[in-house]
Amino acid sequence: QFTDALKFRGGYARGFRASQAFNEDLHISSVGGEPSFVLLSDNLKTEYSNAFTGSFNFSKNINLLQLDFLVEAFYTNLKDPFTLVSTGAVLPNGSILEEVRNGSGAKVYGSNFEFGVSPNQKWQFQLGGTLQKTTYDTPQVIFEADGSAANETDIIVDEFVRNPNFYGYFNTAWIPNEKFNLDVTGTYTGSMLVPKVISDSGFLQLNNVDSFFDVNVKLESHFDFSENFMTTFSVGVKNIFNNYQDDFDSGPTRDSDYVYGPGTPRTFFIGVKFGKLH
Repeated sequence: QFTDALKFRGGYARGFRASQAFNEDLHISSVGGEPSFVLLSDNLKTEYSNAFTGSFNFSKNINLLQLDFLVEAFYTNLKDPFTLVSTGAVLPNGSILEEVRNGSGAKVYGSNFEFGVSPNQKWQFQLGGTLQKTTYDTPQVIFEADGSAANETDIIVDEFVRNPNFYGYFNTAWIPNEKFNLDVTGTYTGSMLVPKVISDSGFLQLNNVDSFFDVNVKLESHFDFSENFMTTFSVGVKNIFNNYQDDFDSGPTRDSDYVYGPGTPRTFFIGVKFGKLH
């Protein structure tokens, strides 16, 4: 019976990304007080990926107890990955040019894990996370100085920006009866490297931002007034620890893309919902 609860899986996938403009490339951002346009390099090649995965899963029910555990390893190799480079070039109207180019090869590898347990119908617990590493085969230019400013130099990275090495979540539910439930949820986002535009030429500053732990609590109560009509009352707190991004860029020369963490501080809420029973 123990071996019946075990499952092993392995997989391989090959993918590609054609050299074309996507919807997000057509959205105009504001950096340094000027609009920023994304162009595709004339020599842009198709990006290819080879992804390998292997996982181990254990699931078991023992009377009312339900257990589930998963651990997965992954490795992805990228050939000619698309990389957004701030060229340092400025059009006569003041617009900053960014260009999508092929970077050096890159690797993304790590592990996912998930754990869930429910001792009975009243309690449910779930926990999961991802530990990963992203690296370029050779250092990658993300800002290319055009020589117009003496204090500006090329900015080079050896890992992906805006990608934490660890992130995870947890969910807890207490359901003592059909009329009441309590949910406690949370997400963790590890520290990461985030670029910020600090001049009208598109010059970047690399910030190693702090991690975030965002925890929420919600209580719900259900009342059935008739066979066809019910009401749900809810009250709770979002972001209990007031852990949010507090350094948003501001002012007319702000970088509108400098967003990397939870944007809502501690928030108390209350709600009422009416509806029909299914």
